[in-house]
Amino acid sequence: AGPGVELTLFGGYRSGDDFNVVDAFDDFLEPRLEIEDGDVYGAILAIPLTDDFFLEFLYSTQETTLTERGGLFEPDLELSDLDVTYIHAGVLYQWSPGQLRPFIDAGLGVAILDPSVSFLDQESRLSGHIGGGVKIFFNEHLGLRVEGRALWADLNDEAFHDDRCCRDRRSESDDLFQGEATAGIIFKF
Repeated sequence: AGPGVELTLFGGYRSGDDFNVVDAFDDFLEPRLEIEDGDVYGAILAIPLTDDFFLEFLYSTQETTLTERGGLFEPDLELSDLDVTYIHAGVLYQWSPGQLRPFIDAGLGVAILDPSVSFLDQESRLSGHIGGGVKIFFNEHLGLRVEGRALWADLNDEAFHDDRCCRDRRSESDDLFQGEATAGIIFKF
């Protein structure tokens, strides 16, 4: 059987990250924002271009917590629950056309960081991923996809504006890096 459209529903684990921020009232102590590790789930739609190349659409989301780690003399402060969602378009290359198919993939899109509190703004940022793994097909229409993925988002200098009093919690590193390990069921049509 030739290539077909694949829908993968997956779950797994995503690492968090932390980054320096500049506080308009406290530049000296430079607190850090931390995104906690947690569960991730999502879906991938893969459309074959050839037997080996696929156009892929990724939706991957994590419900986590955003914490401001205390500076030199301050305790940690949990700011908000936070949803971190990546929506990407990309390509996948697979080889070994049998039941076991190793692959690599990459994509670009948007990272949406959505805090649950009203005083922090939702942020949409340019993002990308690279990954690799293996597809194991049980039959022509059903399989298992196991993957590791590195995710990046450009936070630039305006991430997480605090509306309470003209405070900006701006990233100095300008980037968010996360990794995720997932497994999912492939439905091939």
